[in-house]
Amino acid sequence: MMQWRLPRVHPPLWRLALIVGLFAAGLAMMEAGARPGLRPSAEWFDGKRQALISADLSYRLGDVLELIGRRSSLDTDGLSHDFRERAVAAYERLALGSPHSAGALHRLGLIYGARGYSTQARDMLGRGAAQAGEQAAALLAVARVYDPDPPPSSQGDGPPPALLEHDGWLGDMALIAWADRFGTAAQVRQYRAQADLRTLRFGLVLAALTLTYGLIGLVGLVTMTLGVVRWAFFLPPENRRQPSMSLPWGPLDAVETAGVAFFAAAALALVAGVLQGLPLLQSAPPVGRVALAILQYLLLAAAVLALIWARLPSGRRGLALLGLRGRRLAPLIASGMVGYGLVLCLLILANLVGLNALPTASAADPLLAVTQDARAVVLLYLFVCAIVPLVEEIIFRGFVYAGLRQGYPVISATLGSALLFAVMHYSVTALVPMGIIGAVLANLYERTRSLLPPFICHALHNLLVLTVIVATR
Repeated sequence: MMQWRLPRVHPPLWRLALIVGLFAAGLAMMEAGARPGLRPSAEWFDGKRQALISADLSYRLGDVLELIGRRSSLDTDGLSHDFRERAVAAYERLALGSPHSAGALHRLGLIYGARGYSTQARDMLGRGAAQAGEQAAALLAVARVYDPDPPPSSQGDGPPPALLEHDGWLGDMALIAWADRFGTAAQVRQYRAQADLRTLRFGLVLAALTLTYGLIGLVGLVTMTLGVVRWAFFLPPENRRQPSMSLPWGPLDAVETAGVAFFAAAALALVAGVLQGLPLLQSAPPVGRVALAILQYLLLAAAVLALIWARLPSGRRGLALLGLRGRRLAPLIASGMVGYGLVLCLLILANLVGLNALPTASAADPLLAVTQDARAVVLLYLFVCAIVPLVEEIIFRGFVYAGLRQGYPVISATLGSALLFAVMHYSVTALVPMGIIGAVLANLYERTRSLLPPFICHALHNLLVLTVIVATR
């Protein structure tokens, strides 16, 4: 009697099926629920949010120039007007687009009100309130400032509590609008002085960022230009790549680990999305919300790092194989800074050809709602600019790229690791910028065999993005 037996399948095929299953399950979970801000997320590359924050930067720069003109003999009125009108035009495009941008409606309402267009201000703020969710009461409170028949109010009373829910520069505009109509002259001066102080701080931060990252970008531009000239004139390439490493893991291990990381991120995002809706967490202090996000991320990191640790030899040799070494710190730090200069140049070039390559953020991102609490902001900087780059460099450069490098040449390993790094951000629009960043980070690791240069490069990028967002808010 013939007996049927299941065919024997070679183990790597089972592993391939497991890898496909991990990515497929992760994708399904990502689609099933909202993804909270565990780290700089795919939402930071959304085109509408990019346009909104670019308009905010333009309008705030106009405020800075106006303040400079008022406090000096410089004539900055024309330039300030140009920046503001450019921002207003961007707000109007976003407000009239489909779907309408609640953030743009909010800003237009305040700007129209400040210019004396009360009817248009009420209309924009009312439409913005219909889409603003938790901020609806605050927008309606501002809209009532422009009512033709406002409720009785004695001069000198403080602003209504709902109006105080505004924060940042938009809150200053709302308070000035209220004080102009219902407040005393002292209150008008108080709120205008508060707005000027915030504008001054923004100008100083923007100047520091421009100087620091402008110099880094200039070095990157010179490096890129020299590379193009060398290539164009067929000069022999500068060979600074290290020989292939002998590692106890290979390409299949690398892709499997990336699959585990993707699955773990999706599972934690799904759980965190449920937790975010709990009243206890919604009412938690800002520091508590950031601490929860860090805990979620560390749980994700622990699962992936445990898998990596199981494949490493014990002791210092295992850490050295990951690239956790750096005897000559100064050259390695310099390499990371030059690498980020290249990233800036490449991202700007990608943006010039029409790709959304410059990240921004959603004002509704759970982590960004804490930017008015100093302790929470410090913790947020530690998280985004230190913990996240360190964990991701260990995983994607120290293990994934090095594993791919065992079976593939430099270009293939670089592109493969960059693609896996971009996929982790779960966004089609993020593929190009994350792919560019991932490729440069892999090149830095290939040249130095140390995680310090890619960590410096990664941290500089996160620092720039987060600082712009915090300063704009």
